[in-house]
This record gives sequence, C-alpha cells and structure tokens, in this order.
Amino acid sequence: MSVERCDAQEARHVRVVVDPRVASGTQHALREGWRAEVFSAFWGVPSGPVGWVGARVLPFVAARLYAVATAELDLQPEDELLDVGCGAGMLLGDHATAQRFVAGIDASPIQVELARERLAERIAAGTAQIVLGDATALPWPDGRFSAVASVNCLKFLPDPDQALREMHRVLRPGGRMVHLTDPPTTDPEKSGEVDAFGIRQ
Repeated sequence: MSVERCDAQEARHVRVVVDPRVASGTQHALREGWRAEVFSAFWGVPSGPVGWVGARVLPFVAARLYAVATAELDLQPEDELLDVGCGAGMLLGDHATAQRFVAGIDASPIQVELARERLAERIAAGTAQIVLGDATALPWPDGRFSAVASVNCLKFLPDPDQALREMHRVLRPGGRMVHLTDPPTTDPEKSGEVDAFGIRQ
C-alpha cells in the first residue's frame, strides 16, 4: 500500500509521472481488451451487471484503506471532507461520521446511488453531498474543504495530474490531502505504465 500525504500550505504542485502513450483514454478503461473492460466495470468505474456486484463487494475489500486514510488525515469534528472516487460511500459513511460536512464524487452511477443511500440521513440534514462527476473537474470552489481523501482512484484516470491539481485547488490553506493506492508501485521504471487490466502502476 502506498500513502501520499501533502499539506496544502506547503505543497504548491504534486506531480504523477505518466507515460504520454497512456495518458489518454476513457474513464472506463485505460486500455482496450476484454480483460481491461471487465476489470474496469468491476473495479474502476462499476457499470452493468459486473459493476453491480463489484460496487457491493469492493467497499469491504478496501475497508482497511478507508481506516488508514481517515487516520492519516487526523480528522476533527470541524473538518469538511471531500472523498474523490468515493465509491459506495463507506469512507464517508463509516469512517467520517463526526465531521461538520462531507462530500463525495464518483464517475459510476451505481456507486453514487449506493453512496447516497448510505448517507441519506446526512444528505437530508444538509451535512453531506454526493455528486456524479469527474475527478479532473471538481464542481466545488477553491478552498472549499479542509481535508481531501482519495482511495484507489488516480490509477484509473486518464489524467491523474489534473485530478491532483483539482484536489489541491479545493483545499483551503493548511488543508490536508491523502491519496492511497493498493498495491504500490515498487519499480520506478514502471511508474505510469498501464497493465493488461487497465490499471496504471
């Protein structure tokens, strides 16, 4: 597991090295082929029958990562937290229950529906928001959040650089950001490559 943390007051730019040959593509699959399409539908941006299953299984597979993310952020009751690639909303719904405001964004309608169900009471109370959208064009103003989390999201995006810039943009001065990737890339020469399953290393 790889954990990247930055302080918005100190970090001016965070860069992910991406091979330009694989920097373009769709959010659904960074590589063509049946393996990439099936795996992306299950794990990347859940869609169709495979995605219906994946969206219900993956929150439990990634549960330990959500716990690590919230611990790294040292969340406080006054925090306003954004989860980029929020999936079914488990991080927000189970690990960030005491924060003043939480929001999530995901590209999968299946995931967004599940997250809205999980956070229905908070949404009704006006202390939570779940948005169907693009991680590279966040629909919030500059400095909206005191903390940003992202778990296993950047490796599926065609432009992770832009997503990181957007996460940094919506952080207020002194805000904290944590991005987790599992498994980590251990070979610098392979950083940015996309494997047969459409996952960026």
